[in-house]
Amino acid sequence: MRAAWPLLSPTVARPWCSYHWTVGMHLNAAAGCGPDWPGYEDMALLIRTILPRITTLGVATEDDVGIDTLAGRLRAESGDSGTAVTRGLTTAWAQHQARP
Repeated sequence: MRAAWPLLSPTVARPWCSYHWTVGMHLNAAAGCGPDWPGYEDMALLIRTILPRITTLGVATEDDVGIDTLAGRLRAESGDSGTAVTRGLTTAWAQHQARP
């Protein structure tokens, strides 16, 4: 995305048909590491929230997921020197104004 956006933004933002376009996009994600990082619980909470859908679709069973121990397993997998990233939330917007 970082490589594409510098090409896309000026192209889309050019004035067309007597309109001026302003566009933007932003990605937010939390990254952290170490045993005290709260992001492991955040990731486990997300999985807990969508667990009914996971099981309905047959992606995994509740036993496969092991939701009650997931945060601890993520923490152990990352270890003391590993890094983890939470889900990313992308915000995109566009606005146009007619030129006088």
